[in-house]
Amino acid sequence: MRCDGSVQRAEEDVVEENLRLRRENQQLRDTNELLKLASAFFASELDPQRRK
Repeated sequence: MRCDGSVQRAEEDVVEENLRLRRENQQLRDTNELLKLASAFFASELDPQRRK
C-alpha cells in the first residue's frame, strides 16, 4: 500500500476539521456559559422575594 498525495491530503483534511470542530466546541461552551449566567441574573431580577 502506497501513501500517495491524496491519502496525505485526506489526513490533513481530517486534522483541519478536527481543529475547526474543537474551536467551534469551545465557542459553544463559552456561549452556553454566558447564557447560563445571563439567565441566572434575569431570574434573580424577577424573583418576587427580592426587594429593591
